[in-house]
Amino acid sequence: MMRTSAFAGKMTGSYQYLFFVLYEDYTDFARAFITEFNNVYLERLARNLKGRGAVFVPFAGDIEETRAEVLSKDWTSDEYLEVSQVPSLLVISKDFDDFSPRSDPWVIFHFGEEHYGGPAGLAELDKTLKAIASSVTATSGNHRSLYQIARQVTRERPDLGLAFAVQPNIFGFSIDLIKAGSYLRGLIEDRRRPVGRQGRT
Repeated sequence: MMRTSAFAGKMTGSYQYLFFVLYEDYTDFARAFITEFNNVYLERLARNLKGRGAVFVPFAGDIEETRAEVLSKDWTSDEYLEVSQVPSLLVISKDFDDFSPRSDPWVIFHFGEEHYGGPAGLAELDKTLKAIASSVTATSGNHRSLYQIARQVTRERPDLGLAFAVQPNIFGFSIDLIKAGSYLRGLIEDRRRPVGRQGRT
């Protein structure tokens, strides 16, 4: 996990995915839920990604600036409404400066203290983040990208998330981890499902 003052300039390099953590403002860091989420669960996610992905967390004083960097991208009005809901994790596979929501796939995972604030909720969130990391690091023949999995969630259970057509066969996704956690984990862990072709999400 990398603390940063800006998302601009962050590059994929050898990473398959970049995870950007979005909060409302610096007061979020005063909440016990966010403190534990940062210090325990995001660090665990970063370790579990095993070099396939990088997690970027803004310093407390840079929360609003980093969120503004994300919101300044070329989102449609409907996408903007989803991306502006925080706290959340934005996942992309391109250098941040070059990323465009009009031409590149993306997923935004929403989570919140109301559902995950207690011990049971944090344990649930931890299981979902571990499943996401497992998907990223999987090497089996039926491995699917996070974008393919998100596409399947929104196709089979549109009540759990939204899909936005970016380009033909390229989508952006908004997934509510509060609602979709167990279903998402089931898709990731189910290696018997047919595999879509990479790049057709």
